[in-house]
Amino acid sequence: MTEAERINYIIEHFEGGNAADFARKIGKSAPAVSKLRKGQYRFLSYVDVIAKAYPTINCRWLLTGYGEPEAPETSRSSMKTRLDRLTDAVDAVIERLESMRVD
Repeated sequence: MTEAERINYIIEHFEGGNAADFARKIGKSAPAVSKLRKGQYRFLSYVDVIAKAYPTINCRWLLTGYGEPEAPETSRSSMKTRLDRLTDAVDAVIERLESMRVD
């Protein structure tokens, strides 16, 4: 995946295709983002601001295109799995407390 493709992926998947929102989020102008998408600006000079603006981005993916776009510990599926486990644990505690309850 090229640098431009990674930028486009972020715009599509995190900003719903709105490049102006992406530009605002990284603190750059819309024309600067347009030039970045066309390869006219150095991608590496934007990596830091993109990583700060999108903390769930996998930095290895952002830099190289390898791996998953979202950091493994923050991907939606990972978060859902963790939330499901937490919900199960809370349910188990509630069941234990209810079974100990004296009327």
